[in-house]
Amino acid sequence: MRKSRAVLGIAAGLGAVAFTLGTGAGAQAQAPHPLTGPAAGKAVVDVRSGAELPGIRSSVRPAADTVYRTPAFTNNLGNQCLDGDRTTIPNNGAKVQLWGCNSWDNQSWYWTPVPNQPVGHYTIQNGYRSQCLDGDLNTIPNNGAKVQLWACNGWNNQKWVFR
Repeated sequence: MRKSRAVLGIAAGLGAVAFTLGTGAGAQAQAPHPLTGPAAGKAVVDVRSGAELPGIRSSVRPAADTVYRTPAFTNNLGNQCLDGDRTTIPNNGAKVQLWGCNSWDNQSWYWTPVPNQPVGHYTIQNGYRSQCLDGDLNTIPNNGAKVQLWACNGWNNQKWVFR
């Protein structure tokens, strides 16, 4: 399996975190819930490497009617997947954690280009119930600021930059 590195930084100033896009392993993929929020009604393109995600170093321009899906998003140390905790979703403040890759929809992520922003700015939604990846306003800009899932609201703490 080929992996590419992708680094995220939140537009509101949260520090960068290194991750690798990957396909995950383990259980069978689950049928996704209907997409809501910024990704609703858009064509979904599966992305299996960082080079396929329109970003700052990519020559690909995002289409306005397209959302990009990463089936897994793995940490470089330990190869665990970024995971929306199914026991706390769909509550605001739902936990985001690293978990063994299992191909479930709570480990898939939908990247929607942010309108009127440069290439590489995205809203990132969890595949299970479509909540947005959110930097907690009560802890930003401190190191160790909490990252969580929250109802999509278009605020800057839910806008992420692909670097």
